[in-house]
Amino acid sequence: MTTHPFRVAIVGAGPAGIYAADLLTKAERDFELSI
Repeated sequence: MTTHPFRVAIVGAGPAGIYAADLLTKAERDFELSI
């Protein structure tokens, strides 16, 4: 079985979006992040 990375989209690149992206990049999950 093939596993695909979890996909996350953050709408808006303001302070809250950047903060959320920073927290997600520190998570130990395989995911793709788009801002």
